[in-house]
Amino acid sequence: MISAENVKLVVSLLGEFDSQCPLPADVFHAVERITALTAIETVFLKKNQDKIEVLLLSRPGLSEDPYYGDKLNSPGSMLRGSDAPLFVEALGLCDQEVMEETAIYEKPFRRILKCELGIKQFGAKPKFVGTMLYLTSRGLEHVVIFLCVARKEDSPRGAWYNVESLPKNLVEHHHLLIKKATDYFKVLKVKS
Repeated sequence: MISAENVKLVVSLLGEFDSQCPLPADVFHAVERITALTAIETVFLKKNQDKIEVLLLSRPGLSEDPYYGDKLNSPGSMLRGSDAPLFVEALGLCDQEVMEETAIYEKPFRRILKCELGIKQFGAKPKFVGTMLYLTSRGLEHVVIFLCVARKEDSPRGAWYNVESLPKNLVEHHHLLIKKATDYFKVLKVKS
């Protein structure tokens, strides 16, 4: 059992982190081991002839990551304390409406577009697909999944892969979110 003195020390040290910045990897992994964190996952899909393709990439700077360092992934971002929108409570939305209101995820979307993909905007408003809760190799994660399309004139970082033959070095749980988004894509018949 952790002593009251050590609890105060941990709380004090956590207070020194800037909510505008990601946690250092060691701290992030320690926190995720004991609590579920929320990831915003964007699954970019497109039709290529009769096949559906998904955009996958390696995250820059994660080569040393003990969990996903050499693996491909669908672009995403963990929610941060600074991502809280100021207007959600005033909107009076129910939980489902809040999940579907993509404006509340503006900050993580901007990080994904700029930092991971190197593009400025989506080809269309992201479509809420659903949520999942699963145990990953680094801990329990709550995932909010959005189906996305890139503008035809953009060339996002990464490469397109057939959803029927995903690479072996894909982050394990991303198979699940890609399948969920692909099923939704087929129903919607999204233009891409």
